[in-house]
Amino acid sequence: MINYDQVLVQYETCLLLVNVYPLLQEFVYQQTIYNFQNFGKFKFSTPLDIKDLLLAGLEYPECNYSERESKNKKDLAEEYMKKLNSIKEMLEDYFRITIQDNQLVSLPKIVKEIPAYIDYLPVLMVKLAADVDYQAEKN
Repeated sequence: MINYDQVLVQYETCLLLVNVYPLLQEFVYQQTIYNFQNFGKFKFSTPLDIKDLLLAGLEYPECNYSERESKNKKDLAEEYMKKLNSIKEMLEDYFRITIQDNQLVSLPKIVKEIPAYIDYLPVLMVKLAADVDYQAEKN
């Protein structure tokens, strides 16, 4: 390791400088494809309230709340929560995202050795509710 972003790798007589982030991103992507519908579960010791996660997610700039709707955040979070509840079986079957009683119970464990990084979990919840066309996904 040179630093957190770069690593040196030797292949035969070549010494390669590798950026860690794109390599790790590709590795996680490949693991996701390989283990699709067969992930382990990361269970929360205390389930997380979905509405609270959605309200927190709407505060992130990545969610573009100002561009989304003319609705206030509480109404929008309520709408998104209903949408997530309507597709919770699909989320459980495909990704091991478990929703029970408006609470997030578990997330997929894509790579066993890497713990869940939940800092952007509110953004994930908003994007799952707002940006995915589940009718197209079912087809």
